[in-house]
Amino acid sequence: MSDPLFLDFEAVLELHRDSLLKFGGTDGIREQHLIESALGSAINTYVYANGDLHDIAATYGFHIAQARLSSMAIKGPVRAQL
Repeated sequence: MSDPLFLDFEAVLELHRDSLLKFGGTDGIREQHLIESALGSAINTYVYANGDLHDIAATYGFHIAQARLSSMAIKGPVRAQL
């Protein structure tokens, strides 16, 4: 099995822009180093904790959400829009 491909900063920004077009919101990020730290956490999960793809995805989700990367403050519960 080959090593997984990891998200980079530009890919995350593109996903963020796509999400804004679909769901609305404020463009921009708070601090670039928060994104880079979240991306590095996923790599660390794979390399040092022998994480599989599920572990890597969970790490991305947790650390990106924890960092609250958007410049828009989130108030109250977040509900998914389908």
